Amino acid sequence: MTDSTSSDLRPQARLMTADEVADWLRVPRSTIYQLTRSRRIPFLKVGRRVLFDHGSVAAWVESRTIQPRG
Repeated sequence: MTDSTSSDLRPQARLMTADEVADWLRVPRSTIYQLTRSRRIPFLKVGRRVLFDHGSVAAWVESRTIQPRG
């Protein structure tokens, strides 16, 4: 039997590094850091590390998707 309270404390989000986000979006890592410095991409800091929540970045990309005319 599992304790539901302890499983609720585990993060469900996948945290990614700038390198992983850059690979995923197919842009240079410097672009990710530039977007971070200008606070145009969602990120979080853990100590000095800059990390990205996969779901937040995916939602950010989706919000910037340009729909075709039609």
